[in-house]
Amino acid sequence: MHKKILIPLLIPALVILLGSCGWQVPTSARVITNPTVQAGFGTKTFALSEYLGIDNISELFGESEDMRVYDYQDGGTTQKYLIHMPIVTVQVDVGDYLDQTFSQDIEPISISIPAVDFSSSFNTTVDIGSIAAGTITQPAPVSLPVAETGTSMTEELPATTLEMAGFDTVTLESGSLDLVLSLDGASAGFSVDIVSIELRNPDTNALISNATPNVAVPLDPGTTTVSLPLALRTIPNRLSLVVEVSISGGTFGTTRNINVASSLNNVVLSGATGIDFAGTNFPISTSIPVSAGSGFHSATIGAGAIDMTLAALPTGWTGFTRNTELSITQTGGLSLTQNPTTDTAINLPLTGETLNTESISVSGNFAISASDASFSGLSGGILTLGSSVATSITNFATLVIDAPSGITDPISYTEPTSPELLDWVQSVTFDRVGMALTLTNTLPAGNDLDITVNSAAFDLVNVENTFTAGATDETLDFVRTNLTYTPGPTMDFTITLEPVGLDDPSAGLLTLSNITPGGDPITISGRVDIIAEWSSASIDANSLAPIVGTFPEGDVIDLSEISSFLGDLEFDEIPVYLYLSGIDAGLQLDGYLEETHGDIPSGLIGSSSSPQTISLVPKGPVFPATGNVFSGTLPEPSITAGVGLEYSFNLAEVLNATPADLVLTYNFQPSGSVIISQTNLTARELTAELVIVLPLALNKADPLAPAEIVIDDLSEEGLDLFDREAGQTDEDMDRVFNSLKEMYLNLAYANSTGITGTVSLRQGAWESEPFTLASGTGDATFRMTEDDFQFIRDTIPFAPDIVISTNDDDLMILRNAEFTMTLTSSISTEVDETFEF
Repeated sequence: MHKKILIPLLIPALVILLGSCGWQVPTSARVITNPTVQAGFGTKTFALSEYLGIDNISELFGESEDMRVYDYQDGGTTQKYLIHMPIVTVQVDVGDYLDQTFSQDIEPISISIPAVDFSSSFNTTVDIGSIAAGTITQPAPVSLPVAETGTSMTEELPATTLEMAGFDTVTLESGSLDLVLSLDGASAGFSVDIVSIELRNPDTNALISNATPNVAVPLDPGTTTVSLPLALRTIPNRLSLVVEVSISGGTFGTTRNINVASSLNNVVLSGATGIDFAGTNFPISTSIPVSAGSGFHSATIGAGAIDMTLAALPTGWTGFTRNTELSITQTGGLSLTQNPTTDTAINLPLTGETLNTESISVSGNFAISASDASFSGLSGGILTLGSSVATSITNFATLVIDAPSGITDPISYTEPTSPELLDWVQSVTFDRVGMALTLTNTLPAGNDLDITVNSAAFDLVNVENTFTAGATDETLDFVRTNLTYTPGPTMDFTITLEPVGLDDPSAGLLTLSNITPGGDPITISGRVDIIAEWSSASIDANSLAPIVGTFPEGDVIDLSEISSFLGDLEFDEIPVYLYLSGIDAGLQLDGYLEETHGDIPSGLIGSSSSPQTISLVPKGPVFPATGNVFSGTLPEPSITAGVGLEYSFNLAEVLNATPADLVLTYNFQPSGSVIISQTNLTARELTAELVIVLPLALNKADPLAPAEIVIDDLSEEGLDLFDREAGQTDEDMDRVFNSLKEMYLNLAYANSTGITGTVSLRQGAWESEPFTLASGTGDATFRMTEDDFQFIRDTIPFAPDIVISTNDDDLMILRNAEFTMTLTSSISTEVDETFEF
């Protein structure tokens, strides 16, 4: 892009000896009959750089980011400034146009790695109580003999034993022993009623259960049932049955039998000892979902295992054996089998298994057997066994996930061709053209990236390279050679990333290898840098539009303030140099640079009615990148304008006129054509630039009259020399003035400006006596009269200007010039008083 920046010719104003008031009055003085009292009023220091320096020059003409002002140190003693103003900059190294357009970072691509897991826990219930109850042998029927007495009586029948098998003892959570009673015969009128029944431990005679049914025992086949509760009781495998009966009638001497059939009913065991049963299967069945987040499809496991933990049987249980058989399957995925094992911790390797998103089925059974076994603490006869499944996968041999958009979508760059390239360049011959692609990726081994680059503008068709996987910075070139390029409206590059696992881009699936589940995201990032190794370019400037503009754009430069600084002085010659450089031959500019103020244009270089031809020079000036000092010799310019030089226009005339409406207008028409090459480029850019050398060389505006330099700090700031406030009465200060008889001002000065002449104080029509100002250091004294005292007393603020009058011609302000003065006063009074100031 053209940098069409035309900075105004800087016309600085000489602001000499201008500063803020620094004098101070004494705080008190005692005066006694005509004494002489010395009072110091302070020191004033004036450094010209404060008033005519780099910052002031830039500010006067409107600051520009491209305009630079330097302290020009050319070895002379006169203070000089140099103003550098680029007018236009055109790239002639055609490779730069491509760099500016395409060299950029690639938007990073992040691939999230799922942390796949199917851990779970589940319970399996085992009805040990029912199995154990099912192994108990019911008691055999018994007969209880009862004698017919012919009378009524109550008696306890001899105890009999009920025997069972399959256990030593059982503890019942619920259940009963049901006795079915009947008489095998009876004489006429004989009856038997059951008064009570007891179950006792035959070894200890301890009561286990009892009942008082008071029911009659019917004749066989009729029966009556008596139920003895056994809940929460522990019974042995032998029970002593004690029955009390009430009998009446019958035939004395006849014996009958009460038949007793017994059975354990509705039994729920909570514990037992001495239990035996063969292996009984209890099913295991659960479904475990796969947790992997979005984007996961499947994986082949490189390293990992399933750890399944089965709860152990309760503490204190003995005599049990448990065999576990498992099958872990997934539709289209896992298929694992665990043969029967007595282990409670089962490890199933997953290496080589395929895992997908379907739920995982865990099935199989527990086979539990008992031999002289003991258990306790069951509720409802049920044992609940907990199982847990923990997944540990440390590597995916392959992983299939959704491909990130940055992988599946080509990275395309299509930009309008730079207007400068279209305007200036007809064709370019490239030795090599394309891109250098630097890629950083954290893909593990086995995940190389194939890259394909295409460009219609630069005739790159499926140029391929492969980036090796790994956390490395690798740079590969995608170029074609020996191309003659004719700039078109657009320039383009398309980068297609093709991971080896992107078998079917349309499916949107990416297969990665050697992946750690749940690891840090894999990142792919990079940078595109253009390779534009050109050998020659055909440049034609004849068809270009003129380079036109004004400075400032849409505004004017107001230099009216410098009139108060210049006073009766004016600038002498100010040379202006124009440089056109960058290509060693073949191009030129035809045009002009004019300034206008007061609607009267004047040609600085050429004019609108008489354009000037400007030839190229080998090279322009080189300015420091940092700092504000330029030293050395300027190279020969394309054109110089200034008094006494080739053209009569005097830039100093504009400065001395101090216009308030200055506008600079430029119009340059490029022309010519040339074949340029890398070997005849003297710079990367074709530049047009102005250099103004501003020496602080001054003349009197009127050669026959002295020139005055007025320092009006005090009057500008409205400060009273005696620190009085306008409109207020200061009685002590009034008494001082009333008693004053004489006042002398003594000025000690150091003058390195090169200015000589006289100095006086002036306010309105009042002016002090002058004193002589010479170069170097010196002292000057002048006397103030009573009329002066009265003027000072009546004038608030008393803020006189310092007026320097000089008859010097060809005044050269010296480098780093300064002016310092120390002002003291002596006063004589006719009173004896102490005054507070």
